[in-house]
Order: sequence, then C-alpha cells, then structure tokens
Amino acid sequence: MNKVTKRDGRIVNFDKTKIINAIEKAMKRTKKGIDNSIAEKIANSIEKINKDLSVEEIQDLVEKKLMTTSRKDVAKEYIAYRNERTRIREQDKALYKEADKILNCENITNDNANIDQYSFSGKEERIAEMIHKSYAVNKLFTDRVRKAYNNHWIYIHDLNKYAVGEHNCLFVDVAKLLKNGFSTRNGDVRGAHSVSTAFQLVAVIFQCQSQVQFGGVASAHIDTDIAPYVKISFKKHFKDALKYIGKFDNSNINKIINENKIEIDNNDLKIRYPNSYQYAYDMLNKEGKQGAQALYHNLNTLESRAGSQVPFTSINFGCDTTPEGRLVSKWILEASIDGIGKFHRTSIFPISIFQYKKGINDKPGTPNYDLKLLAIKSMSKRIYPNWVNCDFTQHHEDPNDPDTRKATMGCLDGNEVVTYKYDNKLYVESIKRMWDRISDYYPIQIQGNSKYVNSNNTQIYDSKNGFVNVKRIICNDNNNWMRIKFSNGRSIVVTDNHPFLIQNKGITLAKDLNIGDTIDIITNQYSEEKINYNSQKAWLLGFILCDGCYSNNKIISSIALDSENDIEAYYIKAMKNQFNVNVTTIARHRGKKGNYKDLVGHSDNNTNLVQYLTEKYGGLNKDHRHIPNEVFSWNKDSKISFLAGMIDADGYLNSTTHGGSIVQIGSTNKELAIQQMLLAQSLNMPAKLYLNQYNKNKPDSIRYRIEFYPTKELVSLLASKKKRNHYIPETNDTKHYTSIVTEITYLKDKTDHSYDVTTASNFFDVSGIYSHNCRTQLGYDRFGMGYKQVGRGNICPTTMILPKLGIEYGICLGKRKEPDLDGFWKAFDKLLDVTRESLLNRFTYIAKQSPKSAPFMYNNGTMADTGKCKDNVYNAVKHGTLAIGFIGLSEMCQALFGKNFVHDKKVYNFALSVIKHIYDFAKESSEKYNLNFSTYATPAEGSCETIATNLRKEYGSIPFVTDKKYTTNSSHVPVWEKVNMDEKLNLEAPFTFYETGGCITYLEIDSGLENNPKGVEKLIDYAMSLNIPYLAINFPIDTCNECGFQGTIPNKCPRCGSNNIKRLRRVTGYLSTDVSHFNKGKQQEVEDRVKHNKTVDFGGDNT
Repeated sequence: MNKVTKRDGRIVNFDKTKIINAIEKAMKRTKKGIDNSIAEKIANSIEKINKDLSVEEIQDLVEKKLMTTSRKDVAKEYIAYRNERTRIREQDKALYKEADKILNCENITNDNANIDQYSFSGKEERIAEMIHKSYAVNKLFTDRVRKAYNNHWIYIHDLNKYAVGEHNCLFVDVAKLLKNGFSTRNGDVRGAHSVSTAFQLVAVIFQCQSQVQFGGVASAHIDTDIAPYVKISFKKHFKDALKYIGKFDNSNINKIINENKIEIDNNDLKIRYPNSYQYAYDMLNKEGKQGAQALYHNLNTLESRAGSQVPFTSINFGCDTTPEGRLVSKWILEASIDGIGKFHRTSIFPISIFQYKKGINDKPGTPNYDLKLLAIKSMSKRIYPNWVNCDFTQHHEDPNDPDTRKATMGCLDGNEVVTYKYDNKLYVESIKRMWDRISDYYPIQIQGNSKYVNSNNTQIYDSKNGFVNVKRIICNDNNNWMRIKFSNGRSIVVTDNHPFLIQNKGITLAKDLNIGDTIDIITNQYSEEKINYNSQKAWLLGFILCDGCYSNNKIISSIALDSENDIEAYYIKAMKNQFNVNVTTIARHRGKKGNYKDLVGHSDNNTNLVQYLTEKYGGLNKDHRHIPNEVFSWNKDSKISFLAGMIDADGYLNSTTHGGSIVQIGSTNKELAIQQMLLAQSLNMPAKLYLNQYNKNKPDSIRYRIEFYPTKELVSLLASKKKRNHYIPETNDTKHYTSIVTEITYLKDKTDHSYDVTTASNFFDVSGIYSHNCRTQLGYDRFGMGYKQVGRGNICPTTMILPKLGIEYGICLGKRKEPDLDGFWKAFDKLLDVTRESLLNRFTYIAKQSPKSAPFMYNNGTMADTGKCKDNVYNAVKHGTLAIGFIGLSEMCQALFGKNFVHDKKVYNFALSVIKHIYDFAKESSEKYNLNFSTYATPAEGSCETIATNLRKEYGSIPFVTDKKYTTNSSHVPVWEKVNMDEKLNLEAPFTFYETGGCITYLEIDSGLENNPKGVEKLIDYAMSLNIPYLAINFPIDTCNECGFQGTIPNKCPRCGSNNIKRLRRVTGYLSTDVSHFNKGKQQEVEDRVKHNKTVDFGGDNT
C-alpha cells in the first residue's frame, strides 16, 4: 500500500507504525499487556495490500484481524476506543456547525440583553460557551443531573461558567477596600482619601470583582461605605478655605483644625467661620456630585466582559442618617436624575436600590424622608431606584450593624518563543521577533516606561483554548530578571512579576515561586501542513542553518574529516540539485583541535544565495538565526527532513544512557534551541531542553541542549549512517505533562527589554510552558454571619421547570379529566431532590477551587473569611446560598387544572402550597447538609425563551402553557392578565414570603410618573405594607437618537420627526439600552405586558 486517504480528504503516505501504535495502546488497556508480534503481524499484512485505502477501511481491517487472533480483549478495547473517537468527532462536527452560525450571526439569541452578540468579543464568548457547556454537562454533571438537564426538567444557570468554578454574585465589602486599598494583578491601589476618589474606586472594585464571578456585584450600603470620605474631603476644603478665604496663616489654621470638630453638622463652624464653612460645603457638594456622576458614567462604559458587557452592578442606599451618608444618597439620586451622556440618557447600571425602612425614611418627620421623595422623583423619570423592604419579616436587621441591612501582567525575555498567527499566517518565533513584526504595522504607543501596540488581527496559541485574540503586545524596560529551572531540564527567563499557573496554588508570581512547585509542561506543538516543500531542500536548509557559514559570497559547511563521507555526498548532491551550486571539499588540519572538511560552495549565483539564506534564517551570524516560520507549515515529510538536516549538522544519537537512543542537539542560540524543541514536539516527539554553562572559562555563557527520542521515520532520513547505526528504539514512557521547579536564580546584571501580550484567555504557550498572562437576597447564615449581607452572595442557582410537571400530571394533553395530584407530588419531590443534587455537586466543585483562581477576591477579602482559604475556597463560599429556583408557576397551574392561579382561589392555594413546599425543602436541606439553601424566584431572561422553546418542541403548542415564546417568571402573575395594581400586589405578596433567595414584584405603567409623586408614594407604601420584599415599577423610556428628545414616542420623534428611536425597557430587574436587544421571548413578553394603571385609580394628584 502506498497512500492513505484521511477523513478530511488529505492523501498521505502509508505509515504502518500508526497501526502498531494504535494496537499497542489498546493492549496497554488490557490485563495481558502488550504483544508486539501481533501488532507487527497485523500492520505488515495490511501494508502488503496492493491498493490505497481510507483510514476507516484500515481500521475496519484492524478490527477484523484482531478478532481472528487470541487477543479478543484487545479487539474489544480497540473498538471501544474507536467508537469513542467517532462520538467525539460527531460532537466536534456539531460544535463546528454551531460555531459557523455564531460567526455568521445566523442565530442571534440575545440570552443576555446587554451582550452584543454581533461583536467580535460576543462571538468569541459564545463559541467559548459551547465548549464550556459541553464540558460541564459531559464531564462534571452526575448521571442523574445530566439526565434531568437533558430532558428539560431543570435549568442550570450560567452553565458556561460552571467548569471554571466561578460563583454567582456577591455583596462586596466595599468599606474595607476603600479603607485599606487593594491589590490587582499588576499593582496595588491605596485607600481612598477623598469622596471623589472613593466613588472612582467603587467603580474599579466592581469591575475587578465582576471578572471573577458570573452574576451581579453590589454594595449593601454605599451611603455608609462612602460617608467617611465625605468627612475627609470636607476637612480638606475647610482647611483650604481658612487659608484662601479666611486669610489665616498656617499656625492659626492648624490651631483651628486641632481645636474644632471639622464636620458638616458642627454649627459652631458655621457661626465662627461662615464664609470658610460655606466655601468648604460648596466645594464638597461640587466634588460629591462629580464623583457620583463619574460612578454612573464609569459603570456604563467599563466594558469588562465579552460582548461589550459592562459590570452587572447594584448599589443599595437610603438608611444612613449621618450628614455624610445622607449627602452620598443625595448625590447618587441627583446623578441618576441627571442621566448620562450628551442626551442625558437613563443609565443601565448600576441598579440603584432605595432601602425603605419605617422610622428612617417612610413618612414625614423621619430623618431621611426627603431622600425618599428624591428617590421617587428619580424613579418617576428613570425607572430606578427599585425599592427594597428593610422591614420584610423574613429578614432580621441589627440597627447597630449596617451590614445586616436588607440589600438585595508580567513579562518575558525576548528570546522566549511563542506560537501565533498574524493575518492568518503561522509564526513560531521569539516574542521579540513578534514585537518587531507587529510593531511594523501598527503605531507604537508610549505609556510610562512601556511601549505597546494594539493589534486586531493577531492570535496567539493557548494549548487549553486554541488560538486566542491578542489585544496588546508590550515592550518594557526591566531590571528585575529571574531564571526558573525545572526538573525536565527546561528553564525560562522572566521578570520577577511574571505569573505562572502552579498546581494546587493557582496563579503565582515568579518572585513567589518555591522549589518543588509544579507547573504544566506542554508536550506537543501546534503546526500545519499547508505548504508542500521539497524534502531534499528541507534537509539542506536544516543542515546549513546549524552548520553553515555564508558571507562575502561564500557558502561553507564543515563536517568530520573521515567519518561523514555520506553526509558529504548527500550535501554535494543537494546543493547542485536545489541551488545549482558546485561544492569543493577542502581538508583542514587543526592539530590538537582535530581535523575536518570544509564543503565550499561556488557558483555565479552565490550573492543571491547568501541574501536568500540571510533572509530565510533571519541573520548572518549563528546567534541571530532561527528556524524559518514556514517550516511549521510544511508537509510532514519536509518537516522531518529539515529536523534530520539539523541533526546531521549539529546533533548526536546517544544510545548508552536513556533506555533507547536519544537525539541531542546543542546550541548557544536560545531561540533556535527552543524552536528545535518545538519542531520535534510538532512531530509527536516530546522534547526536553537543558541549560548548561558553556565552559569553566566562560561561566556566564550558556549552551542549550535539546533531547528527544526519535521516530524510526526521522532516523531513516539521516544522511549519516554512523548516526543511524546508533538508533535503538525507545523503551521508556517519555511524556511528562508536569515539571517541578528545581532552581530559582535572580539575574542581577541583566538589563534588557521584556515582552508580554494581553490575550482574551489571559494565558498563552511560551517555550513549551503554559503561561499566564444580580439580583439576590440572602437569608440567615449558618456559619456565624447571621443576617449580615456584606461578604456573602448566592453561590449557584438551579431552576426547576414547573410547567413540565403540570403537563405530565395535568389535564392539558387530554389524557385525563382530573389532574393526577398524587403523581404530581411524588414527581415534584424527585425533582426537588435532583435539583438539590445539582446544587451540591456544583457547590462542591466551586469550593474545591484554589484561592489563586480569583486573586482579586481572595487576596483582598471581598468575600467573607477569605483569609481562612488556603488550598481551597470552602471557608468563604460556605457563607453563600444555594438557590433552589423555579419558573412558570402560572403555566404549571394552567396545565394541571386548565386555569392559572389568578382567577381561582383553590388553584391559588395549590400554587402557594407548591412554593411553601420548596421553602420547607430548602430549610430541611440546610439542616441535613449544613449549608445555606434558599428558595429562588428565578428572574429568567434567556431561560424564559429557552424553556418555552424546549417545552413546545416536546409537547406542541398548548394554550397559555407553551403557545408563547416565553415562560412566565417564577410566581409572577402572567403579564397578559388584566389585573390592576392592587390585585397584582395582593396576588404576588404571599408568594414572596417564601422566596428567601431572591424575588421581585413588578408593576407596569404606560408612561412616566413625574407629575404624580404623591400617587407613587402611596403605591410604594402600600406594597411595603403587604410585606413585599422588593418592588420595581416599569414604564417606557424612549429617546430620539437625533435630537435627544425623551418620553413615550409612538413612531416618530415629535420634535424632529426622526424614526431613529432607542426604546429602553426593563428586562428582568435591570434595564437594557433598547428593546431590540432582548431575545424573541422577552420581546413578545414586552408586547404582552398589560399596563396596570389603566384599570385603577391609585390616588395622589393624578390617575
């Protein structure tokens, strides 16, 4: 047999070693082990077939021949492995098909209304999601959970974040970070010393935290968090006023400051220094307003997540009665009212939440009642703030503890080698060459001691994620260099702040490494076969690269005087065939240094050939040469021939010390040595790279040596018979996937440029080493925090799909006249049990993560008890909640009884019993497993459409159950039901008592409420009196993109006549910039929403 047709259509040479290797791998998985004779016999028999075959046909033959041997056990393993590979290929095909749709924007789903799925990063995120989701479902789910998920009984939220171990949401300890400052990957930040700085740092804290979790990040009391810095700023402004307004000298200023309480509410200051006090207050007010405006603008423009997402953020306020805290609330509300941007649009984030509390802000005469009125003014224009009920009976606040208030890159040495693509062309070269290449095409920008270029068509190889986008390539001046050596002989030169991914420790800076730390080593290398290259020319180029001199129109290579005549003959033939160069052999005698031959090329074309070689290798001098990038894109035979040429020139086969012959190639050129290692690995020959002193007389000179076990194919292409004769097949398993740090050395005299890249994955391969580069309520914590909110959050939710229960045991399919309630409750208990199993499984997985996985969170203590987290994060995440979610209570009732809970008291009581059953199960689970389980009224954005679609596919269109593109959120009254405000609040309030893990109650209004503040206040008070924990009011906000007119715009702008209208609507708890960004299910839901104020007079100035 000569040729084999691969599955992708490529035709390659037959290689019987692949058959032998495949059979031996199957044998390794059996108890009897390997029998080389059987593998050889089968391979030889297939080799004798006198026709070309496909891979599938060869594998069929292997199966049949194995079945005829005594080793049926091997046949079984071979078939099982082949079937598994087939399954994976089919799965890959499906993934590729879906990826094509995503890249071509053929299936825009808008699961998250604030993700731009048309954007580069949005596409990238969605493709990554496919892999993450598939991995989680197939690798991390238990069998029972996988079955429930695949059969659409449960919905696992943010499945794309499951495998990486992120948790859902968090109330950050903002006060601690503002006071103490915090560290990030690239530096540290001092604590705040002014109110403007405090506002700025809140935005930074939110952004940093949002990158290590998948849900919302919040402050439980931003008024109290920022209040201390109001005092500091006022004192600074007052001190300035004494100097410039009061004309006091420094000694008197210091005396006044030391002898007085410099605070806003000190009336003595107003009386004794009225002008200075007024100036200080005015400047403070100006600074505070600007700080709050900056917070709003920052949180709406810091696109810190893929798809142009801004951080999902919430701020709670309204209960701090100190003068400073009240000012913070006032500034935030004024910034909300003012809006953002040139048209003063309504901001999407942060979700502002006013903390409604009796005796604090509920009625006239309470200290913060004026703030309640200002909050109503803001909400009536901007939809925000929402309203959280601090007197909710399921929550217990300590009035003396605000935390219990209800609140809903390092661098590389330039010679280290990276693999990347620029304009879709493959490069495997030093990172310095990468910098030189890319910076020729993009403008170099300067920032401090750093130079950088931004690139939009460069991808770098990350062995765990494939090619990832390079955002920036950086060149720095650096003096703090380290050399890290590993147990496999490898070493790497980096700056002391370069991060490594260390097993069981996570991301660790070079300066923090310890002897014995374990790092991932990459044993393969990405390459392509896009270029068909002449194999003889490939051998010749490999030989000249390592042992050729070319300059002054001369091309000279040197070999041994007597023992390499075969190399001489092949070299002379190749030079003539490939370059039309004749070669003369000249004997050289060096006395003690030995004798050798110079192979001197001469032709009329030498000048052009010298230029060709200089360009091909990247330089004249051997220290400046490198393997041409194109080699990594050559066909396999030419790659092997090139490597064989390098071995013939400068290599050796050591057959005495390694359990088989091992290739050894030496070089003083670091980049070349690493490239040689990577070329061997691209040909499935895992290689090691050693670093040695050149000799005792030159202790600072370094010589590199790569080692690897060659394949028979490589040895057969060596021109040197002497080297071929040293070949002994490998007897050891040489693949090492990890290596241990064995030596850490500071390079005191090294001063050089360092290089780095920022990537979409934060990781990339370098020189064979993997290198780094919501809405929730919280109940009682069983681990000592009680009802404290700060430092806790929801860890993970799973949602039960209640309509499916209703369909299976109800009357909607016509299978029965009465619902099977016994079957319903039994199935419901099983559903609860598998939901709990999914949460326990995910919690356990999250809790096993290393604190190094999220250094911002665990180094800075944004979550409670992070200081107790050593090898895992259990001690921190145990304080959070495991949320048992549900969706479609209304559709469940409709399917069971033929009516939903709105119009029938018995059905309503049944629905309430279902929610109470979840609540009781959550309490029982908390006791049984000593964790914080809760009942979660799932907000359902993307899932509302996904669940409806899946149910419709399975059961068809059932009126008011599956006939719409969406499923009703949690225990909400269906949006199409024509109920008034009073009815809606009274229907939903009893459910919310049991929804301890998060819920929200909405009211829909047909226009803004700016002209009816008294009516709005009455409505809010009424909702709070019903013990509703969280309230929001919705109305349309339209903005003309041409002139900025805002209001309800039916078709055209009433001011300028434009049709270019942005229509802002609430999705589920938060806003989106335009209703068109919603998924189709949410868009239909918006169309179906009944306006509740059309059916009721809710008092106040207007109706």
